[in-house]
Amino acid sequence: MGPNSRWPQFPRWPQFPPIPPDFPFPGHVATDKLHWLRAEYESADEKDQLRWANELLQRAEKVGDKNEAIHWRAEVARRTVELAP
Repeated sequence: MGPNSRWPQFPRWPQFPPIPPDFPFPGHVATDKLHWLRAEYESADEKDQLRWANELLQRAEKVGDKNEAIHWRAEVARRTVELAP
């Protein structure tokens, strides 16, 4: 009987395969830089949506997302016309 035979054996943890680089968690929320701003825009009331649309336009232009910038530029123009006297 060896000196370690009195100690209980530790349980072996399952060996999981390595996580692949394209693993979907945490998903699009982590990779979409404008996700939370869009959520703020959608939950804002009418008078604050223009401010959020401007912020989204600036951020889209900053990160170089042309499609997103086109969308928010049109939304800002539409909301500006709606608010014009």
